[in-house]
Amino acid sequence: MAELEDYRKAVEEYAQNRTDHVFQNQGDEHALIVLSTMFKNANSYIRMAAGSLSNKEVVGAKEYTDNLLGFVNKPNTKLDIIVTKYNGEDLPLFNLLKCTCAYKDGRVRIKNAEGKSFHDKEHNIVHFCAADSCMYRYEVDTERRSATCNMGGKEFACVLDQAFDNVFPTLTMAI
Repeated sequence: MAELEDYRKAVEEYAQNRTDHVFQNQGDEHALIVLSTMFKNANSYIRMAAGSLSNKEVVGAKEYTDNLLGFVNKPNTKLDIIVTKYNGEDLPLFNLLKCTCAYKDGRVRIKNAEGKSFHDKEHNIVHFCAADSCMYRYEVDTERRSATCNMGGKEFACVLDQAFDNVFPTLTMAI
């Protein structure tokens, strides 16, 4: 337990200082810490490319939703999400986001990729979250939630932003 708390403190410090340091992330507990920290420390935008956003251990956690809502309730923030596995089902996270002023103002947009995914150079499916042109969580093993992260990695964050921006306008709104 102390190891997890040390991990949380380190991630928080990296995010607050926008430290350019690559670190690893494995499993639901680490994913929850990294994503929640990104939400808490982002000030401008967040872009997410995900499967379904229905994982209860991460997306269903109060820490995740509280920090995500905290982000979208900041003035002038934008949250753009691409989901690859969405068939119109009633998802708690989407229902929560639909109730925000940010959603009503068009600052929260969720689009359906209709089964299409982002892939790495080896053609493996990847998920990612990028924020403020410097923070990212790049998930290379979507089953184990294994990811590479950086809270100050401007170069790779911009690569992810560009990939996201190339696809996002071509997709249809999910909600």
